[in-house]
Amino acid sequence: MRDFDNSRLNRSIALHDGNSRQQLVLRDILFIQADHIYVRIYLADGQRVLHRKSLRELQRFLPAPFFLQIHRSHIVNLTWIGEWDSQEIELAGHRLSISRARKKEVQKELSTFFSRPQR
Repeated sequence: MRDFDNSRLNRSIALHDGNSRQQLVLRDILFIQADHIYVRIYLADGQRVLHRKSLRELQRFLPAPFFLQIHRSHIVNLTWIGEWDSQEIELAGHRLSISRARKKEVQKELSTFFSRPQR
């Protein structure tokens, strides 16, 4: 993980499913994958959290510029990206495809994000 000193990543989001509630620190999220009417949230410690919410609904709680949708089914935390090319992103051992429709936007956002000074 790249070292970004930003309080927005230290915040957490609360996930409510029926009677259960779970807090997730934004910094710990690697990526989020759409899975029909659920999302699967991949965490840095290896956990996977299944939550009944759409990717679009969850995206409202994720601070820009740290989270970026690279495919209709994936949102990634840019601070965890190890490397990328025009077709894939690698983060913490996971390789995710960049959609053709989002390729230009994703490349632009990645270049902008990684060209700014790290704090």
